Amino acid sequence: MQIEIFDQALTRAENTTLVTWCRQRPWRWGEADYQGGRPAGVVSDLEDCEDRTTLINRAQELCPKLKGLELNRAYINMFMPGEQPQWHRDGAVWTVMFYATNEREPRMQGQTEFLDYNTMEIRGILPQPGRMIVFNGDLLHRATAYPHQERFTLVLKFNRSSIQQGRPNP
Repeated sequence: MQIEIFDQALTRAENTTLVTWCRQRPWRWGEADYQGGRPAGVVSDLEDCEDRTTLINRAQELCPKLKGLELNRAYINMFMPGEQPQWHRDGAVWTVMFYATNEREPRMQGQTEFLDYNTMEIRGILPQPGRMIVFNGDLLHRATAYPHQERFTLVLKFNRSSIQQGRPNP
């Protein structure tokens, strides 16, 4: 299970700005993680957002396999305390997540969990200020909510089917 973790992908100031910006975004409810699933959380699409270019560039700078790939989607997820997001797959994409949080305390929860069916084990990645993770969108995963505040993640999805360095991506 390959999950790349990039700590301090954002500076403290960039992270604080991202958290504030997330709180000010327009949100829409009703999106499910998979067809027929129940909606969880709310979403703010970033098609109209100038700042997304900065985050795309940062992701591609830190994770070179993303360079030259087509951006499939950019959005922010917000989960309220106590919500229970569902297990899902994102499909044939590289999923990039920036955790927009000022919390460092593991007891706050809010991790992204990955399920490995081969070993029947769950791996959790805790949110940290400035942390970015990159993973194959075919991995089965879910968010977990914080117990006492909103949980924000900015998500970029890059199509893996794009040609990179003269060969198809795995």
